[in-house]
Amino acid sequence: MLGGNMVALSIGVPVYNGERYVAEALDCLLSQTFKDLEVIVSDNASTDATADIVRSYAERDPRVKYYRNPTNIGAQPNYNRTFERAAGKYFKWHACDDLCAPTYLEKCVAALESDPSAVLCQSRTVLIDGAGEPLIFDPDLQLFTNRNRTFGIHGPDEHFADSDDPIIRFRDALMRTVSCQYVMALVRTDVARKTGLLASYYASDRAFLIEMAVRGRFLEVPEPLFFNRMHERNSRMLASAKDKAMWSGASTWLGPLDFLRGHINISRGLLRTDLSLAAKMRCFGFAASKALAARIGRPMTPMPGAFYRPEPVAAIELGFASPSGRPARRMPFLLMVADRIAAAVITVLSSII
Repeated sequence: MLGGNMVALSIGVPVYNGERYVAEALDCLLSQTFKDLEVIVSDNASTDATADIVRSYAERDPRVKYYRNPTNIGAQPNYNRTFERAAGKYFKWHACDDLCAPTYLEKCVAALESDPSAVLCQSRTVLIDGAGEPLIFDPDLQLFTNRNRTFGIHGPDEHFADSDDPIIRFRDALMRTVSCQYVMALVRTDVARKTGLLASYYASDRAFLIEMAVRGRFLEVPEPLFFNRMHERNSRMLASAKDKAMWSGASTWLGPLDFLRGHINISRGLLRTDLSLAAKMRCFGFAASKALAARIGRPMTPMPGAFYRPEPVAAIELGFASPSGRPARRMPFLLMVADRIAAAVITVLSSII
């Protein structure tokens, strides 16, 4: 317990039309063995029964605090809104459909308390479906699927960014953040406040995690205590890059050049840190090399983080397939040249934006 009115841990639960799972999520948070917490629910103008469900919890347990946006402001701004209201020494985002074991918070807090050099702690992750059943790894697809094989996704990220060297942590986070379940980890609130949090574009959690990795080590509780739910309404199932951009709260979509947002945000995060100029230049070199390598020969529509179809997933052509299952269009030659040039110089542009 902390002194005064400060709680030890703030948990931000952003939600939009979450009536199917939000009660289960709140039950798992309020039944944790670690009790010194507040649960900040930010309702993004839901049109279902979400408001009634959460208000009923707030009436029974003063640790639950319910806020409602008058209009939908986009997913990432709503995530940030929960953080802005946080009073805890530690903070955790918790999606309205995820779950965690009863000792999850206790063990993550204990790990951070024992290691002042660490800024983030996550347990091992289990992927579950809409019914709470673990996803199954398909060795042929090299993806995790549900029992009906209607979708497939990449597995959780392996533990990374545990080095004492911030440059190595930057490289690890840059290369190894794919599923980004670490964005749902416990973080030190004072450190996270120094970052740009989540920008309004899809997958901005990568930039947040990369900046956090530069600022300190990541810890892992070596037990499967966090349950990340995947289902047909999950954001990773959105049908197009434009849909994902709009879901995130982006005011505009830049088409095939929308990827530049990620490079710019990663670079801005690096510039915010206290690394020496020489260390930042080494990190910029890693970022530029990865950006260029990722764009060479890449089709206009990258393979999505997940795909969803009402028929079995085996019928979907893998590789660089569009979410609809149709082959992705290849970049026109001139656009491809421009794309590669943009990726190569993005770190220079970022330093002056």
